[in-house]
Amino acid sequence: MSSSKNVSTCPTQKALAGRQRVNVSKFRKMLLYTLHVTLYTVLLCGCSQPPYKETRMMMGTFVEITIRADGTKAREAAGKAFDRIAGIEKTLSVFDPGSEASVLNRTGTIKDPSPEFMEVMKEAVKAGDATEGAFDVTVAPVVSLWGFGPVSNVAQGFSPANGRHALPSEKQIKKALELVGYKNIIIDEKNNLIYFRKKGVQVNLGGIAKGFAVGKAAEVLKKEGIRKAIVKAGGDLYAMGTAWRIGIKNPRKEGILKTLTVKDRTVTTSGDYERFFMGFQEGKQKRFHHIFDPRTGYPAEGVISATVIAEDSMAADWLSTSMFVLGPEKGLALLKKMKARGVIITSDEQILATE
Repeated sequence: MSSSKNVSTCPTQKALAGRQRVNVSKFRKMLLYTLHVTLYTVLLCGCSQPPYKETRMMMGTFVEITIRADGTKAREAAGKAFDRIAGIEKTLSVFDPGSEASVLNRTGTIKDPSPEFMEVMKEAVKAGDATEGAFDVTVAPVVSLWGFGPVSNVAQGFSPANGRHALPSEKQIKKALELVGYKNIIIDEKNNLIYFRKKGVQVNLGGIAKGFAVGKAAEVLKKEGIRKAIVKAGGDLYAMGTAWRIGIKNPRKEGILKTLTVKDRTVTTSGDYERFFMGFQEGKQKRFHHIFDPRTGYPAEGVISATVIAEDSMAADWLSTSMFVLGPEKGLALLKKMKARGVIITSDEQILATE
């Protein structure tokens, strides 16, 4: 499904770029959702020409491309950028049984992977090393156990898709964790081969794929001669060619918490409001979201939102997930080490930033 339209927007007006919220009763295989985070974009330079905007449903979310250029040129460039994203989705999506990610999960090995798949898998291992396992793409068995993966444990009642929110047992979580560990991924570049060291290991690239896609789409736009644009896929946004002001909304209240100025950088936000269900634990109602700590098998705690600004789009994606899992102190320290900027909102709604 796709739609396109030209929108006349004054450069000093706030243009709502996207607001997304979960409807748990409609959680299905693709986990289509809308983020509760709101990104306001304000063009800071003077520009009389209205932007061209096009939105399509891709990668399990709404992908929006905004371009300031001639209508025909912008439309053609956006089409090529969307085609690039579609190709990446066919390679990386674990919801597509024919993707390279799905083939690897199903067979435990993949010979002659595409350059894109090799690049992402190498980055995933690098991210695991950089975070000491706080980011781990092999967390897939845990994700599925809790009902957020392509294979939900519906029979045992753990799937938000059917509104049944019984929680997995400690025993089941422990068993799933036996298959978690990014060091089980073996990348043999000499023989152009990727395989798993242990049977049953699986990957979920949700914490890295959209960032990769946004970055590649931006490369296409630049190649097509586009100078000013925004590419947005869910919580991942790349602002190119001019200074854009991004306002981060409090996920629990109205109002903007922090305003960031961005140029030729990616802004990525991970939050507990993206995909979640409400369940009971020890007699108390609790929010169970989709961002898991690979070390415990439970949804990460202590943070409700983590935003990262970085030059590398793929790194920005896994960094926001990692910061969410690591928490404020270790998360912000990681950003400084990686020379990225960021903002983190804790469970008690404290706002902490790298600057």
